[in-house]
Amino acid sequence: MRCSIVKYGFFLIIMVLISKHYLWASSPEANCFRITLHLRDSIDNKLPYKTKSTGINLKDSSLVENKHESSYLEARFQGFGPAERKDTIRRPIGITSDPVNNSSLSSIKNKADNNFITRNLYSLMIREGEPVKEQMAVKSTKYFQAYSGKIIGKIRILQLDVFGPTLQDTLKQASTWIGKTGNSVHMKTKEHKLMRQLLFNPGEKLDPQLMADNEKVIRDLPYIQDVAILVSRSKTDPSEVDVLLIIKERFEYGISGSFGTNSSEMEMVNENVFGIGHQFLASLEYNRNEKQVWGGTVNYEISDFGAKFIKTGLRYTNTFGKTGWNVYIDKQFLASKMDWAGGISLERTFKDYYQTPYSYTKLPIPASYLYLDTWYGQLIKSRAGSSLGNVILAGRYLHRNYYNSTSDNSGNSFFRDHDFILGTFGISKRDLFKNSRVYGYGITEDIPYGRYAEAAFGFDRDRVREHLRPYFHFLHSNASILSGGAYFKWQVGLGGYIGNSRIEQGVILLNTNFFSKFVYFNSHPYRYFVNMELMSGINRFKEEYLVMNKGYGIRDFYSLDIQGTNRLKINIESVRFWDLSYLGFRFANYFFADAAFLSNSMQRIFRENFYAGVGMGIRIHNESLVFKVLEFRLTWFPILPKNGDRYIFNVFGQPKARFDDFLGGKPQEILYE
Repeated sequence: MRCSIVKYGFFLIIMVLISKHYLWASSPEANCFRITLHLRDSIDNKLPYKTKSTGINLKDSSLVENKHESSYLEARFQGFGPAERKDTIRRPIGITSDPVNNSSLSSIKNKADNNFITRNLYSLMIREGEPVKEQMAVKSTKYFQAYSGKIIGKIRILQLDVFGPTLQDTLKQASTWIGKTGNSVHMKTKEHKLMRQLLFNPGEKLDPQLMADNEKVIRDLPYIQDVAILVSRSKTDPSEVDVLLIIKERFEYGISGSFGTNSSEMEMVNENVFGIGHQFLASLEYNRNEKQVWGGTVNYEISDFGAKFIKTGLRYTNTFGKTGWNVYIDKQFLASKMDWAGGISLERTFKDYYQTPYSYTKLPIPASYLYLDTWYGQLIKSRAGSSLGNVILAGRYLHRNYYNSTSDNSGNSFFRDHDFILGTFGISKRDLFKNSRVYGYGITEDIPYGRYAEAAFGFDRDRVREHLRPYFHFLHSNASILSGGAYFKWQVGLGGYIGNSRIEQGVILLNTNFFSKFVYFNSHPYRYFVNMELMSGINRFKEEYLVMNKGYGIRDFYSLDIQGTNRLKINIESVRFWDLSYLGFRFANYFFADAAFLSNSMQRIFRENFYAGVGMGIRIHNESLVFKVLEFRLTWFPILPKNGDRYIFNVFGQPKARFDDFLGGKPQEILYE
């Protein structure tokens, strides 16, 4: 008992130290910190930018008349002290005078109005009593509300260079040899391809929710870095508005790898083949300790097949661990449209040595199997103003067939021939919130929030025993935007199969996710993340268990001996975003504390396996590139199992985290992992 108190007390101290900046800044004494906002003046008559599609040189468009006008614009955005500061989220600062009545700005406006693109750029940079496009920590629909119901007129696209310009400074140019060379090598997406990503057409009424969703759809494309949909009132018809899309893409080529004495791996990608939105990936693996020394993977994917937001692809793998192919078609729901979703996936694997939970344990006999997975769903959009949300109906059929024996075939096994039919009824209410520097590094991030409730019922048919088991689950999740742009999400779930008069392969899930608004400490912006999850298994198969390794509990922790059916994990992280940017690379350092409890009995979860890890790291990322986030991390384990390493230093790449979308999708069991 005394040992447990010492362990838990020690970890509690570590967590307080990690969170000390947040605790201090939340106190009444923390009114001495000062936040200064910086917004680069996006009108710079020294940086010409010429678009290929229009041939318009913005330097020659008389958008900037003289230095007096430029300095006036710069003065509109300024820092001020804590007495006037109400939150720690960046936002444009209004002024009391009417900028349109100012003679200098009137001159700019009159000359900008002469051209479609400069008129929309003016609306991005200058406030005229209307919402500011680049404002953060607001609902994504806020900017479009002023134009709700207007008829959409002209639609045009302005594509920026990959390196140099930004959405806030479209005139900026690449100044380094690397940036200029990258721009010349980059192949911009075909304009007709981008037009296919639009959910609206000329002649339709402007729907704010649809416009906000469309921005998210475009940003989610793997070759797009950021997008801004700008709206301006038509000069000829007051009931019409013109739309301009400013799009900044990513540099489509990427290469990554890991190299060692015994094993190495290299991966090459092209996220926008020939500028038509196709993705190509090829990887090469080497392992001198395996019978098959060399191997690799090839994957080709189309992110928007037939202009219907359908993803389709083909993948072939031949490595020492797995050989097989997979072909798939998939379409997800769009929140603002009454639409269908669905997909089909066919996978034939000839050998798989690691077809086990977490892929940790090598099988003595490789699994050989066929998977056929198909699903279809329909979104029934709610009436305008309804508080209920959209209704989602979906169904799924999964067929699994194993061609060799990897278990005792008793039916109580992960490796079994079976068919699974599942239907779901869901209610989705989702909105979008704009923010930045949460998981991204300076780009606009669409944060879904709202609620999603789902009830599922289905059957699992074991073809060996001719045994039928009903399946059910209930799932509810809710996310809210808190004061200043903080975020809190919680989720509860209960599900399982009914067999032999009891629940089998059941799971109970409780989790919460939180991140704070920006908290400034010594003028440095910090954001805090706290994630907690309780997962409990009910009569799981012998191959199904929980661990606390790496992403499943404690970063850099690894042990196959520590397993259980019940787990409680806590992850705390404080992230500081640097103002430094070098060649487009941005930096963030972080401190973290992880803890996990693991047991085969919920009653003993606090008295059995408890381990923890604390550490620090640096993340480096360039949003203009398709590379993963590069991390350097040092972890110290104050509590660890026998024969474990006390310190671990890692250098690795990983994809950015993503938010839950609250839209529903392919019906599936509550994951137990």
